[in-house]
Amino acid sequence: MAAMNISELEEMARKCRIEICKMVHRAQAGHPGGSLSEIDILCALYGSRLRVQPDNPEVGRP
Repeated sequence: MAAMNISELEEMARKCRIEICKMVHRAQAGHPGGSLSEIDILCALYGSRLRVQPDNPEVGRP
């Protein structure tokens, strides 16, 4: 997976925030603050540093 540019990472984080809110609402429980505050870091790692290939999950495993 090629590293994502800043605008792609921002869009990924925006979509993740929407999903976090939906999940908390559906569950009628939860503490979304931690997830919402961490999502930028997680998206940056996923999109630029981690060796992740969603189509081939075995890549990067020890």
